[in-house]
Amino acid sequence: MTASNAWRSGVTAPPQGVMQEALTQYLDREDKRESYRKDALEAWTDYQNTGLHVDAAEVATWLDSWGDDNELSAPECHK
Repeated sequence: MTASNAWRSGVTAPPQGVMQEALTQYLDREDKRESYRKDALEAWTDYQNTGLHVDAAEVATWLDSWGDDNELSAPECHK
């Protein structure tokens, strides 16, 4: 049983368990944040090198078609 599950069920967890879980959750969030930042920088670099992109309006039109009988294909990247 994790410390947060123990707390929710009313079982007292040792302080070390609570701190360990908090630290684990924090490190997981930071790993995800760093991965997101890295992906964003790679995408920006790709755009700067190629000029390829998809406009927000094109994406919105595509997303609006989801669930319709005539669902559109994903928009193509262009300069």
